[in-house]
Amino acid sequence: MATPRTEHVRHSPSSAYRWMACPGSPRLIAQAPPETTSVYAQEGTAAHAVLNACLSQGGDAARWVGRTVEGVLVTDDMAEAVQTALDTVRPLIGEGDRVFLEHRFDLRGLNPPAPLAGTADVVIYKPDTGRLIVIDYKHGEGVAVSAAGNPQLRVYALGAALALGDACPTREVEAMIIQPRADHVDGVIRAEGIEPFELIEWSADLLDAMRRTLDPRAPLAAGDHCRFCPAAGLCPALASRALAVAEADFQDDTIPQPPAPETLTPDQIGGVLTQADMLEKWLAAVRAHATGMLERGEPVPGWKLVAKRATRKWGATHTEDQIVNALVTLGVPTGDIYPPRIITPAQAETLVGKPAYRTHIAPAVVRESSGATLAPAHDKRPAVAARAETDFAAIPQ
Repeated sequence: MATPRTEHVRHSPSSAYRWMACPGSPRLIAQAPPETTSVYAQEGTAAHAVLNACLSQGGDAARWVGRTVEGVLVTDDMAEAVQTALDTVRPLIGEGDRVFLEHRFDLRGLNPPAPLAGTADVVIYKPDTGRLIVIDYKHGEGVAVSAAGNPQLRVYALGAALALGDACPTREVEAMIIQPRADHVDGVIRAEGIEPFELIEWSADLLDAMRRTLDPRAPLAAGDHCRFCPAAGLCPALASRALAVAEADFQDDTIPQPPAPETLTPDQIGGVLTQADMLEKWLAAVRAHATGMLERGEPVPGWKLVAKRATRKWGATHTEDQIVNALVTLGVPTGDIYPPRIITPAQAETLVGKPAYRTHIAPAVVRESSGATLAPAHDKRPAVAARAETDFAAIPQ
């Protein structure tokens, strides 16, 4: 394939984790077919828009439920996730703080070898202490992202510090991720404290990584960073790794060195891709089988079932009439309660206020997980009871 020109090689902060680990990925992505916008990306865009609107205009996320934002219907689940971000960000903003929403920045002050710019969701600068807080809201639930050493957050912090300039010296940096819909051992709100000198030292590694990506012979490296790579389907390094895994002896702890992609015949390349597809389906089957084993109470070393994230809904201890009467007594118009169905606990909390909600409404609310999911044994969440034990516990002995 023809080598793309340098200006076609893009470096975004959100994909820095990938191009820092795989220098050849930007050039390969430049040769890949254009990406199509997924429904998940559209939901993320809408959630960010609601977050920005609430922070700039005031109010809670629940008032956006049922409205269409960025072509997406705002649901109760989206509003509750965004509200978690609002409840986290608002207490961090003090009097006299400088606050930037959807803060656009670039790193031209560091003389990068290629353009590097982005947009941070929330940036808070505290003049009294020189503390810089950079916040990234992630609406996705598929992959929980760590804050520790996160390249995207660090690029945001660098951009924010450069934008503030010498007139607003940064003495300490806190990089924060808010990801309410994804389970992580450190919780839905995760942060890393970074000393300014450490951030400056890291910027040298960032610029070195950028230079490596501009080398026409930049190598490809398969790894966890391949998961959302737009060029995954045509990457020889990833195909080679998949073949190696598929052919490995599972009683051996090591994976043999796969052959160089250049040495494979077209038939072999086709076989690699077939093996990769088969391997993905096999892994999905293994996960489903492991889940079934754990549900039946059979051990899987190193793994357990944990409850998925719980969401609020009306419980069975109070009738709908009791809930409606409580809301009407607290001054909520009947038309707001049935729009055309009874409002959710999150919306009720917005309408009556947090103190009244805790006293009069919260007793009618329960939190229920939607099921169980696989997690490593070191996960901090408690293991759920095996389904077999639950099923037979109610049978009289």
